[in-house]
Amino acid sequence: YCIGVVQAAVFAAVGCPTWTVPSGKWKKVALGVGNATKPQVRAWVDRLGVEVDGQDEADAVAIAVAGRLMVASGRWDGGVDRATA
Repeated sequence: YCIGVVQAAVFAAVGCPTWTVPSGKWKKVALGVGNATKPQVRAWVDRLGVEVDGQDEADAVAIAVAGRLMVASGRWDGGVDRATA
């Protein structure tokens, strides 16, 4: 319920809709592998050349990339063509 409260508060404060994206979805969009392991996510972020301090930051980078791809493509369902987004 907490997530829903935060999403509602963000919408009420700034009028910006929010979506909950399951981990399998953002991993599929960013990495191309929906069931990527933590080491795979970290290795992918390392290949991007982004310096992170721990797995949480690596996940945050991947989530941000997935979000950018989803916004660029206009697809919130995760059906993003990574080559054109």
